[in-house]
Amino acid sequence: MEEGMKAKRKQLLEEQAAACEGTVVRKTKAAMLMEKEAKLADPSERAVLINTQKKELQRFDREIEGIRSKFQVKIDNLLTASTSDLSTKSRKRDEALQSKKSIMERKIKIAYDDVDKEMLQTETAWLSRSSGVMFKGTKKLEAKEAEDQKKAEDLKNAKVRRKRP
Repeated sequence: MEEGMKAKRKQLLEEQAAACEGTVVRKTKAAMLMEKEAKLADPSERAVLINTQKKELQRFDREIEGIRSKFQVKIDNLLTASTSDLSTKSRKRDEALQSKKSIMERKIKIAYDDVDKEMLQTETAWLSRSSGVMFKGTKKLEAKEAEDQKKAEDLKNAKVRRKRP
């Protein structure tokens, strides 16, 4: 379908070129004749003649623009007709892309939630382990201090016993 549209567009552009070509040839011939006419004219009349010739050449330009705009309208109509055919396909494609996008967004959200939950679990486990280590360490230090105090008291008591005899 797209190739048929390209072929029609190419055909319209070729027709436009052919239609413009005739006008361009006439404009070129007229410009050459006008140039010769300006060279042969009296110097006093030359400025007025050149001004008139420019206006005539502008008429050719407007004619070429008219041809181009007429064919542009035809090409635009061709494109809008094909666009309406493509719009249903495009709409379906956009819907499919949107559904795929929403599925991927949902999967990414689930993955992030899983990562957050896993990180929270590992963080909780780490906090439990570290607080356990801290608790054990504190208890060991307290026990060591108590043991040191007991040894100091025992040592003090031992010295006191030696002095008595």
